[in-house]
Amino acid sequence: MRALLGGGFGRAATSSATKQNILTVDVEEWYHPSLCEGQRHTDEHEATRLEQNIEKLLDRCEAHDAHATFFVLGSVAERKPWLVRMIRDAGQDIAIHGYDHRLVYRQTRQDFEADVKKALDVVQEITGKGVRGYRAPSWSITEGMFWVYETLDRLGLEYDASVFPFKTFLYGMPNAPRFPYYPTDGRRSAGVIEVPASTVRLFGMNLPFAGGFYLRMLPWAAISLAIRRVNGEGYPAILYIHPYEIDPRERRAPLGARDRFIQYGGISGALDKLERLLATFSLTSIEKALDSGLLRS
Repeated sequence: MRALLGGGFGRAATSSATKQNILTVDVEEWYHPSLCEGQRHTDEHEATRLEQNIEKLLDRCEAHDAHATFFVLGSVAERKPWLVRMIRDAGQDIAIHGYDHRLVYRQTRQDFEADVKKALDVVQEITGKGVRGYRAPSWSITEGMFWVYETLDRLGLEYDASVFPFKTFLYGMPNAPRFPYYPTDGRRSAGVIEVPASTVRLFGMNLPFAGGFYLRMLPWAAISLAIRRVNGEGYPAILYIHPYEIDPRERRAPLGARDRFIQYGGISGALDKLERLLATFSLTSIEKALDSGLLRS
């Protein structure tokens, strides 16, 4: 099941064809994204529209009989535990997004373990059940960080969903496998499976499409085609969205032109695209995909 590949990665087996895809939601406030760091401490106790947007996402999932994994930031869960209970009571799966949205590649091993454990303790106390997965803030796991997987395994987690096989100024591992795999340092395989963000292979490179800025800015036809192309390779597409991305009325940080475009471009049409995703594709959570063998066998 954990046959090793060359190049420092181990690959997880999957079924040869798929009709389901995977929806994930990063539960954080409008000021948590890395591009908005300057707002984090001054505005974190101000009123936001997070609760309304979580309710909207849950309602849409229920209407389409869809399941999703909600990666909840520990600090949000601590301040607003009713949001976590709302997600749990709606029958959706809950994982963690770290505690305070700190980039992993800026943390020491000790800091990272403390951050993950704090988030785990908060969320598990609220839900009354174990957490199986983790996603790093801003996809901030990069090359040479096998210790991250060792830490997650030691803390009892089953999977990670933090790798983006595409390079930007903020994140990315362009040489990482595009589909679920067991990371390895060349000597041993990790005890957690990595579920990377989806890309399509085109012009000799990996191209993103499945969430965030890419979901907001790409035309629906391109997104739909990319999902079907990933499915044609025998894998589910891993889709992701943030609650503030479906709400043009949510507060915004005062950013420069580049960062404002990245953070807010296409928000007015994001909810419509999500509706089309839900209506067009069968969407499930990472946990259910793992249990059903959709991500591995």
